[in-house]
Amino acid sequence: MELAAVQRRTLRLLFVTQIISGIGVAVGASVGALLAADIAGVGASGLAQSAAVVGTALFAVPATAIVDRRGRRPSLAAGYLVAAAG
Repeated sequence: MELAAVQRRTLRLLFVTQIISGIGVAVGASVGALLAADIAGVGASGLAQSAAVVGTALFAVPATAIVDRRGRRPSLAAGYLVAAAG
């Protein structure tokens, strides 16, 4: 397979996965707020999204340190593991 074909395939794959990821984030934020409102009341409906933003901000510095020491992929993997843990 020639280089241009590989680059086109990679770009298409990246494009599609970013669209799916964006949809997942939007749906997750919406459903998270609805679930929080259902469980804890309307006053707590923004708490889930706020917690996600604060968690992302707190993990930014350690993630950068992982990128410097180990590279981009281990940092992404660590971020996904932390996110999956809660």
